[in-house]
Amino acid sequence: NPSTYISGSATGIQISGSNVDVLTPSFFLGSSEQFLSGSGTSMEISSSAFHLSGGSAIFSGSITANDGTLGGFTINQTEISASDLLLKSSGQITGSNVLINHWLIVGNI
Repeated sequence: NPSTYISGSATGIQISGSNVDVLTPSFFLGSSEQFLSGSGTSMEISSSAFHLSGGSAIFSGSITANDGTLGGFTINQTEISASDLLLKSSGQITGSNVLINHWLIVGNI
């Protein structure tokens, strides 16, 4: 099959095929600026706007989601809620145990 090959030179190695398995206890693909690496049970992915390592993620830019959960909060398109707190996109805030210090409320009440 002409599309399946292994080629190597001083500048790198190319492997092409419809099914390529790389079996190794550790790996590193990329450079110090962006990479994919793994060893044992750990895996790390990094680029200029994204870093994932050990269950932690760091993002630069925006995150878009229609719904989900984040740190015990439920999120949908119009509200963020937890067990005794509700924040709606309309501006309504409801809570069963709320402490507000030094707030200035301006507008139609």
